[in-house]
Amino acid sequence: MSSDRSRRGEPPLGDPAHEGHPDWTIAQLDAQLAGWLTTYQPDVILLHAGTDDIAGHSTAEQAAAALSTLVGHIVAARPTAQVFVGTLLATPNDVLNPQFVQFNKAVPGIVASKGRNIHLVDMFPALTAADFADPLHPTAAGTRKWRFAGIRLC
Repeated sequence: MSSDRSRRGEPPLGDPAHEGHPDWTIAQLDAQLAGWLTTYQPDVILLHAGTDDIAGHSTAEQAAAALSTLVGHIVAARPTAQVFVGTLLATPNDVLNPQFVQFNKAVPGIVASKGRNIHLVDMFPALTAADFADPLHPTAAGTRKWRFAGIRLC
């Protein structure tokens, strides 16, 4: 599914038929979710969200609660879809990384509580500090590595 194919200079995945909104919070995704799910009716959903919530000063607990709500909305709208929920990547930022770890600890419980079609994808160890252009954004090579790891883990 895809409503935004611009990707702001990011390396292409090969198939542009996917959703993806860099720098969006979980609430921003949730606000658009119903329209996307109705329009595209996906059978498989890969979800990686929460980085910008925590970087934008939400606590790990607030971001995890928002993620739980978002996944619940996905399940309600697309009950037979396979949903792969990724943990946050480790960040080279010493202030944010503990919050990411705390958020990631909540993700398995969220996944387990939403049903058998919801799956955990542990993305935390996928990149190293050298794979980041800044504390939140991977380099082009890091982005390719992250995407490959996500596909492999799913």
